[in-house]
Amino acid sequence: MNFPKVFSDRRVDDRLQSFSLEIVLDGVQYPAINWSLSGFLVTDYYAARTPGERVEGSFRICTDMNSHPFKAVVVRHNSATGRLALNFTDLSLSTISALEAFMTGRSGG
Repeated sequence: MNFPKVFSDRRVDDRLQSFSLEIVLDGVQYPAINWSLSGFLVTDYYAARTPGERVEGSFRICTDMNSHPFKAVVVRHNSATGRLALNFTDLSLSTISALEAFMTGRSGG
């Protein structure tokens, strides 16, 4: 599924305050502080990133250890705190289904 190319820091979807997603960027795992169907916020990310930059990575949901690829755009990055916010730009239907299943408690975990 392709999302609009224009990104915004406005919250569209409710965010889960949970470490239930493990994000992989550049081969390194990062915990998600919160996430939604729109994107996520990770901590401990100190590599250089610029708002508007496009990135690719993957994530795993704690109850579904399959790797789910994603494409996203950087919304903001604070190298002092290590927080990186990304908005998804491309997710497969199966990935969206897996996220929705976890959010609604249908994921078997």
